[in-house]
Amino acid sequence: MTNTCSAMGSETKLIVEGGAGPRTFDASSERCGILMETLQRIQPFQGRRRITGDLSQYSTAIRPHSYLASGAIVMQASPIELDRWLPRAMWTTPTVGASASTYIVGNAADSFEFDVLVDRENGIFRYTDCRVAKLVLRSKTEAGKQPQNEELLEMIVYIYAIEEEVDGETWPSPAPTLVLDGAFSPYNHSEGVFTVNSHVTKYREFELTIDNNLVPLFYNSLSPSCFRSQGRVVSLRTESPFTTTTIDDAETLLNTGGAGSLVLTHTADSFSASFTFPHLRNNYKTPTIRGRGEIPLELNLEAFRTGGSGELVVVNDFTPT
Repeated sequence: MTNTCSAMGSETKLIVEGGAGPRTFDASSERCGILMETLQRIQPFQGRRRITGDLSQYSTAIRPHSYLASGAIVMQASPIELDRWLPRAMWTTPTVGASASTYIVGNAADSFEFDVLVDRENGIFRYTDCRVAKLVLRSKTEAGKQPQNEELLEMIVYIYAIEEEVDGETWPSPAPTLVLDGAFSPYNHSEGVFTVNSHVTKYREFELTIDNNLVPLFYNSLSPSCFRSQGRVVSLRTESPFTTTTIDDAETLLNTGGAGSLVLTHTADSFSASFTFPHLRNNYKTPTIRGRGEIPLELNLEAFRTGGSGELVVVNDFTPT
């Protein structure tokens, strides 16, 4: 529904449709509850370089420039949202068991393209043939801070799209239903357990990143012709307490590496998600004194593949609703 005053973010609706193209949005499309989104086309015009003998710029030379439609969708990470977005970020089809799905990083990028439809109240925008360039999971404690922000697990999905379409886009009717309970309930920061080098290690905040290092390739078209990866990087950054154990682990993980895991267990429901890394290396940073308060230790870990195991394996254990 349009508004003659001004469009408001609180009225935004966003849905996603996967599968082979061309894709049709309908009642079965994925409806996402989001915190924000930044998907946009930034397309300048060109034609200012001609020398004409006077100081004016002439309108006859102005033409559209090529563009990349890209941006991020930010949401709170629930078992369902992980189930939707991990295959698109890891480029892999999960192995589905009785309740748990297992994801191991793969290379089948073409199989996980999708379209996004965004209703920004006064305009409906479609982003076609999208790929996940990068996915970030993060949370941190907010206790003692003013104002206290939410401590729920955030998922930031960075997207590249082949094209943005505006004219003639309509919202499906009937529209997909927005569900927020059950397996759509997000994880809390306090529900995570981080183990590295066989030690359970506390953290004030963490940030897990799957970066596909996508590059848009342009040929004779205004929008990208395709996207290619320059190599995936999986990393995990934590701010942890500085103890004799954590400083030893920080040095060990620099020199010889070790296994690690991050396990989230939903205390209100019987859900869990485990992220396993067979081999982690730490980009070492010495802890420094920042004043009279606590001296934190930052771990900047990067995951690597071993002979028989991918650099990241995720087990998402939940019963879909």
